[in-house]
Amino acid sequence: MFLAEDSYQQFGPATNEYTADIESWVGLFNTYIDLGTWHCVTPYVGGGVGFASIDVIGLKDVNVPVNGVAFAKDHTETNFAWALYAGLAYDVTPGVTIDLAYRYLDLGDAKSGIRTAYDLSATADGIEINDITSHDLMLGVRFKLGRQPAPMPVAFK
Repeated sequence: MFLAEDSYQQFGPATNEYTADIESWVGLFNTYIDLGTWHCVTPYVGGGVGFASIDVIGLKDVNVPVNGVAFAKDHTETNFAWALYAGLAYDVTPGVTIDLAYRYLDLGDAKSGIRTAYDLSATADGIEINDITSHDLMLGVRFKLGRQPAPMPVAFK
């Protein structure tokens, strides 16, 4: 649920409460830079650019003081999206790595469709939802396919 102020329109003074489902699909092209490896641990940073498709579904606009309710049409926006990454990769074996990463993702803005009063007496513009972001903590496992280097032999003199 999100709350927003609304200027006085056909639905009454600025006391509206808005609720909606927001769904998104994101596609990014990412690049990473390893910062070195110490005791099988490799810290890295990265970034990505791409797109985000954001759906605003089932928006309901409730104004209790004037006993008003409005519903908005579903709407989809496609925006430029970008991300920043930081993480640690741990080499369990030469072919398996465990990866712990943080991602900050900026998806852009979204907007609902046109709002219509429950009794069809009035309509208003859609509601804008600005600066949609995500903070993600990701845990993964990487499997390195193909030929792996043999471990260094242990020799004693």
